[in-house]
Amino acid sequence: MKTYSIREASEATGLSAKAIRSRCDREQLRTVKRGNLRLIPETELQRNGLLSGAVEAAQGQGSEVAPPGQPLIAELLDRLERQAGELATLRALTSEAESLRETGVERSRELEAQVEDLSQRLSALEETDAPKRRWWHRQRDEVSA
Repeated sequence: MKTYSIREASEATGLSAKAIRSRCDREQLRTVKRGNLRLIPETELQRNGLLSGAVEAAQGQGSEVAPPGQPLIAELLDRLERQAGELATLRALTSEAESLRETGVERSRELEAQVEDLSQRLSALEETDAPKRRWWHRQRDEVSA
């Protein structure tokens, strides 16, 4: 059984040594420890679809093996499509919110103009009103009428 050190596995797979090491730490790749050295069996790299030679050999035998990283690419494409849908929804909500804000601002201006008009009319009425009379005089006039 052929084994690879982390450095050798990174060269054989095209991944960085850090990526191989983190996969070993997460136990995605099983390792064999000999002394202080972690060795990765070739079958483990093939099982994870990391060795390109394993893919070519499997294709030569007639069985279909997904190229390395194919599941990851499919997952990323799916995520990208979902995010594009969410982005379209958020853009529609943003334009709707802006439209509502503009409508609200216009309505606010109309209401402010109405309030100003009513306050002017009230002050005009107060100025043209009958001379001010004390409340007790008004009551006497109402009772006699």
